[in-house]
Amino acid sequence: MLTEARSEITFIPDGTYSRLSKLKDRVIHDDHGQYRIENGQYLVLTIQISKKNIHNPPLEKRHKISLSSDGEELKMISENGDIAVFHKISKT
Repeated sequence: MLTEARSEITFIPDGTYSRLSKLKDRVIHDDHGQYRIENGQYLVLTIQISKKNIHNPPLEKRHKISLSSDGEELKMISENGDIAVFHKISKT
């Protein structure tokens, strides 16, 4: 199922990330925390803050990933089979 919601995820070299999801310019979700890659095929997000709530202990979400050969597209498949496709919008 496709959604009109749009998400932006920023990965920082120090191992942190932030994610912001919007629907028609209205924020519907945000989370921040740590990330790591396992076995080159899983992205593990350790969610420390989401929707202004601090998670203690942090939540951990595991996504199977595939990266296009040019590094421009990241596909994430959640534990329940949902697929998200991200496209690089800037290079650092």
